[in-house]
Amino acid sequence: MSGLSSTAEKDAQSKSYLRSFLNHDVHLKSTFVGCYEILEEVQSWTSLVPGSKLFENTKLFIEDWPFVVRFAADCVKQGGFWLLFTYICFRLALSVTSAGSLYFSGRLMNVISDFVKEETIDHKRFYHAAGSLLGWKLLELQLETVHRTHLRAPLKRRIDVYFGDLILKAQVRLDLPTFNDPVVKTKFKQLKPSSSRGQGWKIFSGVFATLSSLMSIGSELVVLWTLLKEEDGGTTFALIAAIRPLVDIFSYSAYYPQVFYTRLVNPAMREINKLVKLGTEEKFRKHVVADGLQDYILDDMARLRKELGNTRTEKPWDILWDTKNSLGTLVHSFSAVSEDLPLILFVWMAIWNGSSFPLTSLTLLTNTTKSLGGQINGLMRNLRHMSGFHKTLRTLYEVMEIENQVKDGDHDYPLRSDCNLGMKIEFKSVSFSYPGKESPSLDDMSFVIGAGQLCVIVGENGCGKSSTVNLISRMYDTTKGEILIDDTPITSFKTRSLRKAQTILYQDFVKYPTSIGRNIGFGDVEHISDTSRLRESAQSAGALSFIEAQSSGFDTQIEAPSNLWSSLSRAKVDGPLQKRVKEYEQEVAVSGGQWQRLAIARSFMRFKHENEDKRANQVKLLVYDEPSSALDPKAEFELFEKLRNERENRTLIFITHRFGHLTKYADIILYMKDGKILEKGTHAELLALDGSYAHLYNVQAQAFV
Repeated sequence: MSGLSSTAEKDAQSKSYLRSFLNHDVHLKSTFVGCYEILEEVQSWTSLVPGSKLFENTKLFIEDWPFVVRFAADCVKQGGFWLLFTYICFRLALSVTSAGSLYFSGRLMNVISDFVKEETIDHKRFYHAAGSLLGWKLLELQLETVHRTHLRAPLKRRIDVYFGDLILKAQVRLDLPTFNDPVVKTKFKQLKPSSSRGQGWKIFSGVFATLSSLMSIGSELVVLWTLLKEEDGGTTFALIAAIRPLVDIFSYSAYYPQVFYTRLVNPAMREINKLVKLGTEEKFRKHVVADGLQDYILDDMARLRKELGNTRTEKPWDILWDTKNSLGTLVHSFSAVSEDLPLILFVWMAIWNGSSFPLTSLTLLTNTTKSLGGQINGLMRNLRHMSGFHKTLRTLYEVMEIENQVKDGDHDYPLRSDCNLGMKIEFKSVSFSYPGKESPSLDDMSFVIGAGQLCVIVGENGCGKSSTVNLISRMYDTTKGEILIDDTPITSFKTRSLRKAQTILYQDFVKYPTSIGRNIGFGDVEHISDTSRLRESAQSAGALSFIEAQSSGFDTQIEAPSNLWSSLSRAKVDGPLQKRVKEYEQEVAVSGGQWQRLAIARSFMRFKHENEDKRANQVKLLVYDEPSSALDPKAEFELFEKLRNERENRTLIFITHRFGHLTKYADIILYMKDGKILEKGTHAELLALDGSYAHLYNVQAQAFV
């Protein structure tokens, strides 16, 4: 029975594949090649028909006609009508220059053919034909120069800048959960510039490359037909010569996947790649040396190479070329044979048929066939990319319409413009889970931090302290419950105005890849160039001495400029070029404590200048999430005292896993564990409670006894 059942299942599966094949359905095919698995989206049988890609892409562009029109309008607007019009004219003119060269070469070949037949040469015809060919080549060169330098370069710059800024604008405005959404990430990854081309220019130039290929092929075929139609057997020769280019159209579909995803599946090769990174990348060097991993890396590499054996590790495309399937082998063999068919026909006509076909015309035909082959290969390449252009074009405009998951409120914060108090914060039965996570980071939390109070949140790592800060700044919305700011739902406020009233130093504070001054000045971009404010903020954070020790002070670049293109491997060892490059790429060594002081200085930049401008008056909440993790206890106490003394009426939330002197001054302490508030109150109240807070406080206190 099991055998019959298995046979029935196979028959049903075969019928399903047949229906998919006949109904033009798409199915998934898995192929293992060397160390890789290729998942291929197999198209219907119609994808093998010549010109089907052109038809398919034309259909896609018709379906997305609104995007096409919008893209064309943007290109005209940004490029300028006359620059764009001239570029198109030159591009189309250049696409038929190969046909012109073919025509004048044919005329020159005819002169040579007549000389062979009549043993006399018409000098006037020769000079005219040769001069025309050379003149055409010079004209082609000049057209290409003008097109490249005066048309293509400025148009590319304008289009790249416009669409690059458009993509940046679409991405910058996203909130945190929307930015981290996998679908949104995929869209922006698709729009990432490739090499020196932005996506706008990539689409624009790709479309015209396809049109140019079509015009080049069409014009060459017309000229070839014109030159050979008067010759004996010329039509037959032309048709046979066209076989090779037509066969090449099938070659890509025969053994190269069209829509695919490739992944490395060989376990040994995976580990080899990891060992190579471990042994060669700078970020692992100190740990590899300290842990004595050098011999282990080499020994394990030898073991893995032995385990890998003769499994091929090249790119899957190279392996596919060497191990073509039966269809691919047949197509490739026929393509190779068809290249010599015109020569075989020439000999056959000359010997058995008594006909004559000029050898010069045969040479012209052979050269043209090779040219057409290259043109058709280019066309097929462009057509394969066109479906990608279509998707990119749609994505380009879709990302501009992405709505943020955190919906903006209707009111500016604060509601009362004369309010000089700090920010009041109330959590009412708040639960929260990060997107894609089932387990809650916060579970039924309720507490109140009064306006102007000093609150210390304590607890073990991973208890939800940082998640609480994310909700206060409305990086995310609650899963359940409600947050009130000054007795008003937090969702009522515009997020931008709410965050302007907050200065938050996160535990994973950012290290901006720019100058030291800008790293501090980003705290208040309106005064980013105010040297006196930068110095005062750095002084308050204890970072000024470190900054002044740098050769360029606040202008010191944290991150060395990256090398774009070079051939340093051929430069003289310790020569002038290598020495200069070492100077250029010298990075500033910044310790963890120094980075933390720069981040603290950035927060001071945001709120310290209360009497000097309206900006500081807007800040009503200061939040410091583990701001002293890289500081010693003395520096931590000094920082806490400075914040406590300079905060004035602002609410201050200090998050730490160290208790000691910090909690003694708190108006309210929140002790958290596993996303819940276990205990809350003042230091004295929690010690009297003799619960978890008191236990951990005593444990830390004993370390200093």
